[in-house]
Amino acid sequence: MTQSGPSTSLSALLRKQKLNLQPRLPIRPEVRVLNVVIGRGHIYKLLANPIYIGEVAHKGERYAGEHEAIIDRKTWDAVQEQLGHNAIVRHRNSNAMIPSLLAGLLFDDEGNRMSPSHASKAGRRYRYYISKTATGDSPGGDTGWRLTAPMIEGAVLDGIRSFLREKLHLTAALYLEGGGIKGTLAEASRLGDRILEAGPADQRSFLLDVVERIETGRERVTIILQARSLHRMLGQGDLDKVGNMTAAPLENELRLDLPVKFKRCGVETKLVITDDRARPPAPNPHLIKAVAQGRYWFTQIRGGDVQSIRDLAARIGVNQGDISRILPLGLLAPDIVEAILSGRQPVDLTAKRLKRTRDLPLSWTEQRRVLGFT
Repeated sequence: MTQSGPSTSLSALLRKQKLNLQPRLPIRPEVRVLNVVIGRGHIYKLLANPIYIGEVAHKGERYAGEHEAIIDRKTWDAVQEQLGHNAIVRHRNSNAMIPSLLAGLLFDDEGNRMSPSHASKAGRRYRYYISKTATGDSPGGDTGWRLTAPMIEGAVLDGIRSFLREKLHLTAALYLEGGGIKGTLAEASRLGDRILEAGPADQRSFLLDVVERIETGRERVTIILQARSLHRMLGQGDLDKVGNMTAAPLENELRLDLPVKFKRCGVETKLVITDDRARPPAPNPHLIKAVAQGRYWFTQIRGGDVQSIRDLAARIGVNQGDISRILPLGLLAPDIVEAILSGRQPVDLTAKRLKRTRDLPLSWTEQRRVLGFT
């Protein structure tokens, strides 16, 4: 059946102006207008246009227009709040099994973007973020930055969660006011907890919604948040319309500084959060296995199951030298063992280093000193 009237004229106009969108596979929720697929991203962009409330957007800022609003402010704010939870504002790479949470957001101390990379060894995948100089694309020959992905990603998520739980800081930064402050602060705290418990795809989506940029420095990692996005996400509406105050453009940026130190471990750089409250746990399975082996073997010898290291080596088919290196780990101080199990050991304490520590002290105090726990 052939359509006639206004719709036919509109279709002809679209073709004339070459504005008809190319059809694509319906892998996402979609709407068809004149048999042309309009994807979810296009719909979200239409709904986020402030022209409906009498304003005009230009270069990231909004200005009062000369036309009248056709939607009331309350309805607009409700729609923006919903978009803040669900909208896809950038490519999220959420189809990846383990998406790189900070892709496109992380920069080194010289302003170079740090790109996701990985290496595989013995069937295990190791993820990194590498600056341009480390990839060999820079003529300077500098080795650049090479950060382990789980460490920097955990530090960023933990830093944001800590900010969402700091009531005074959050209230001042987002200009929270009115009788609903208590509820907003509680929701902020819950949001921080949910993000840590969420899957990688949801964490990636959240970071792209609220993070503008992450900068790594020699002594700190700076997380730059989008205040307006976070304000809307917490159900507070538009930050520009708080009370009688209009936020200046720079006030859209919230800077969170995490004090850190970086230590070279082979070809990679490991990050150490110097503020223990912001440092994410990092259990090392190889380190935990070595400690467990040492305690088990020590128990066997002390219990009389075997008479000597030689007998133990013969029973389990392990070299005597390997047993001699691991056996002292059965005498580690309880608090050191607890720290290792919870992932709170010094960042440079690895299974290889622990095994190669000669003459490990029997004194727990000396153990803490030698292994870097004090």
